[in-house]
Amino acid sequence: MIEKFRRCKTRYPKEQQLADLMAFVGRLMDSGLLYPAGTANGAWYLDEDKQNLLCKWNAKMGKRDALANYFLTHKEDIPIFKEIMEQLKTA
Repeated sequence: MIEKFRRCKTRYPKEQQLADLMAFVGRLMDSGLLYPAGTANGAWYLDEDKQNLLCKWNAKMGKRDALANYFLTHKEDIPIFKEIMEQLKTA
């Protein structure tokens, strides 16, 4: 399953983890599970009604970076993401 998220191979483990995270975030954005609202300044929501805010972005931190930052800062709160990151560390 985790092989779907692999984009590139690097010789530095931290770069590989970052590439894996960005690939994961990209696939999540493309999946339609999250709902973006706004252009230069906006937010990611968990529902179409925009009731459950996930995180916000601005012109300096774009959509993808804001979502990746959210997962990095809240990884203990998200069991499935924590499990995926543990698998990446052993891969």
